[in-house]
Amino acid sequence: MEKQPLKIVVVAGGTGGHLFPAMAVVESLERLSNGQCSTDFIGTATRIESTIVPRAGYRFHTVPATGLQKKFSMSTLSFAFNMVRSVFRARALLRSIKPDIVLCAGAYMSYPVGLAASLLQIPLFLMESNVYPGKAIIQLAARASKIFVAFDETTKYFHPRAQNKAETVGNPVRGSFSRLPDKQQARAALGLAPVKSTILCFGGSLGANSINQVVEHSLRPLTEAGIQVIWQTGNFYMPSPESIPSDGVAVFPFIHDMAQAYAAADLVICRAGATSIAELCLTGTPAILVPYPHAANNHQEINAKVMEHRRAASVVKDNQLDDKLIFAVISLLADRDTLLAMGENARRMANEHAADDIARSILEFAASRHETESRAKER
Repeated sequence: MEKQPLKIVVVAGGTGGHLFPAMAVVESLERLSNGQCSTDFIGTATRIESTIVPRAGYRFHTVPATGLQKKFSMSTLSFAFNMVRSVFRARALLRSIKPDIVLCAGAYMSYPVGLAASLLQIPLFLMESNVYPGKAIIQLAARASKIFVAFDETTKYFHPRAQNKAETVGNPVRGSFSRLPDKQQARAALGLAPVKSTILCFGGSLGANSINQVVEHSLRPLTEAGIQVIWQTGNFYMPSPESIPSDGVAVFPFIHDMAQAYAAADLVICRAGATSIAELCLTGTPAILVPYPHAANNHQEINAKVMEHRRAASVVKDNQLDDKLIFAVISLLADRDTLLAMGENARRMANEHAADDIARSILEFAASRHETESRAKER
């Protein structure tokens, strides 16, 4: 009997931190299966996945799930109704697609689809990129066949009966972050001097207002100290032209080639989201992490503390940026031994084969299950 292509449904989105690791795994599945993999994505109609996934050529379906707000509001009243509706919608989608496996990468839409998969007895795999797992992943853990985590510390947050399902594999990263271009060439390509100390500042694809404001006010003191700045503002922050020195600063709303930006930088200032931390570790780049103070479950601060504990980054709180950023940058850049140690410690936390490791585990599970089912039919 001819082997059928693996059918997989991936639930990922809300933010790039959930979506891009999942897409990296799908790319590995396609390559390692020699194209014998059919993938459908499920997400929401209003978040990043609704544009990125179809643009990448994958089939995309939506569920009406919404996140539960921390404060009571009118949206709280509709939460339960939308969740029940999402489970029924997910169940209908899964019955139509008939996947071999469902992979949930976090965010609130994972719960209704993961629950529907469990009710239909479809094997469920989970991915968690942050140290502290999201509510959906925690709730689904007992129903999963396997849980892929980026940090050893994550396992302790699961119920004891689910902890043996967790496997630390690191956080999958798309692109060429493990093969950075030459530092001096990267700086020259960005219009900067090849041999000057350089920092990279960003707050994610949308930017971070508090980081942007402090960076804008710090540009002249930094450049006067001989430090060059690569600054990704996000599309919604417009710095004053008068605040940008004519030399030593490269400003972009969005940086498409982040590998080049990392290569050019001696130090990064950024949020502590899972994707940023994975990139820092894979590139071995020292960092000053500024956790987003309103992140769900305070997960960015927990991520940052793990990096700081392992001496892979320094942490500055969001409300202390004004007072501490310039001093922290100048002090670290003057201490080359500490910078080198930070980079080495970060690199030890990386697994550049994380996407392949997850893909192989899924393929091995699917092959074993297929063989078991084939034997059962022959009896």
